[in-house]
Amino acid sequence: MNTPLPRAYWCHTDADGTPPHPIPADLLTTAPGPAVTWIRESVRWLTPRLDRDAFHRAWAWLGDHRGAQAACRPYGEGSRTRTS
Repeated sequence: MNTPLPRAYWCHTDADGTPPHPIPADLLTTAPGPAVTWIRESVRWLTPRLDRDAFHRAWAWLGDHRGAQAACRPYGEGSRTRTS
């Protein structure tokens, strides 16, 4: 029987034009924390290009640190409880 592959998180962004800050184009990681951090950083770098309403919604989401931690929790638990 083949050994199961580790869970992986691939993050990628395509941005039209020149963003105000360099956006990391890709991330491949086996942990959910770095993936959520990458998503949050990408959103932060793109916010200057958003309209006013979207900008405020994005910053409210970025300010929800408990929500970011909660987003990682089920994935971390799933990787520990996975069976072969």
